[in-house]
Amino acid sequence: MNNKNTITVGLGSCGIASGAQDVYEHLASLIKEENINVNLEKVGCIGMCYREPIVELKTVQGKNIMYEKVDIEQATKIIEDQILQNKAVKEMEIDLDQENKDGIFAKQNRIALRNCGIVNPESIDDYTQTEIKSRKYQRKNM
Repeated sequence: MNNKNTITVGLGSCGIASGAQDVYEHLASLIKEENINVNLEKVGCIGMCYREPIVELKTVQGKNIMYEKVDIEQATKIIEDQILQNKAVKEMEIDLDQENKDGIFAKQNRIALRNCGIVNPESIDDYTQTEIKSRKYQRKNM
């Protein structure tokens, strides 16, 4: 189990076109400068182009918080408020329950794209580990 919170930034083509690369680099700089104990990872397309740049916080407690239309100033706010002070940044949060119930994901059954927004598309190891976990879960729940 991971003992650090993880921040992911969607760096699919739509995310990059919306400024996600700048957001990722800014977050990396803040984390390094402030010596913040958090993992920062790249992920591919998340599937909500209209909400890019998307930043997700995965906490060690298992909570996922996804933020939309994040710019550099808002990325700083996520670090300062959510990470350092554990204070929610509600104005940028995506309601994932609503998105799964009535939004873009409601009628989707992702098969080929099941790892979108989960794996780093530049890392074969990340993909392999995700597939191994998925197969173990499938065998366990058959």
